[in-house]
Amino acid sequence: MKITNTFFEQNNTKDSPLIRLFECKDLPAKISYWLSRLFQAMIPLNKVYDEKKRKLIEKWGEKNEDNTLKLDNEQFTIPSGSIMEFKEE
Repeated sequence: MKITNTFFEQNNTKDSPLIRLFECKDLPAKISYWLSRLFQAMIPLNKVYDEKKRKLIEKWGEKNEDNTLKLDNEQFTIPSGSIMEFKEE
């Protein structure tokens, strides 16, 4: 199975379809078991993804005068001159 960044971004919140399905109590036992196994297998992958993403944002993200990352509407910004390098990494 090919897993893309979008998969991790969409399944990283409490409102994601996968999390809501996992929390559903009306599923048959066999399906609940396999969803639980899938969810447990995703946890370490999600941690690795978040760590790598954070390192890239720290490297390429815009910074304030005090060298902290600049936030715009609770989102990090990448300078337009560095977007291509950011995407390649």
